[in-house]
Amino acid sequence: MSAKRREAFLKITAGSGVPELDTERAAAQPIKTIDTGSHYFPRPSNKQITLAEIKDMLIGLSEKVDRLERKISNMNSRMSEGLNLSNETKFVKQTCAAIAKRLIVKNIYPTEDQFKIETEEYLLENEADFYEGMDDKDWNTYYEDKLAKPVNFFINLITFALC
Repeated sequence: MSAKRREAFLKITAGSGVPELDTERAAAQPIKTIDTGSHYFPRPSNKQITLAEIKDMLIGLSEKVDRLERKISNMNSRMSEGLNLSNETKFVKQTCAAIAKRLIVKNIYPTEDQFKIETEEYLLENEADFYEGMDDKDWNTYYEDKLAKPVNFFINLITFALC
């Protein structure tokens, strides 16, 4: 506390009849506990607790809150990893159907390059974060594993329906 603040505090407390506080002496003075039924800390047998003990308890609570915040943060990061679009079957089906509809308008029998280009354009328009988060190797692997066959399947279905 700055000297000016301390002087102002002493003037206010002097006029109000509040005695000046001696922090070292106050820390050693016992304070009656309030029965809260807390099961986190054992109560002193004589129902007396000092400011130093309160400080220790608050430090313990602060550490527990920090641990809980870290656990929540870890859980949030795991949950966001679990919501990765690359593993979502619904996402793959919707993407393939939309790409097939776009391709059928341009060419009834598209080439593999047209499949891939249209897929890239669709993802850039609709899921830019997902598409831009992959490098070329990951994109090629993902396209071949998840999208190439389903897009071709949807194109064949639409072509068959038109014939």
